[in-house]
Amino acid sequence: MGRRGEVDRFPIQFLYSGSLHGTDISVNSIYGSHQRCIVLAGTGNVTIASNVAVDNRGNCIDIGPNAADNKIK
Repeated sequence: MGRRGEVDRFPIQFLYSGSLHGTDISVNSIYGSHQRCIVLAGTGNVTIASNVAVDNRGNCIDIGPNAADNKIK
């Protein structure tokens, strides 16, 4: 999962998806990601909760540009 050094290669990514009211990213296990774990850019109203990541590189949860009104629990 995740390809280090390659653009936009993340295990879970929402890229410029706009408002996704009611969307949950939850109860995932991410192991051995070479580049981050969960990335939101240009996406809003998403809830990130109860995820587990082991042996990853970089930020596990990355909230990028133009991402608003997201919740991390």
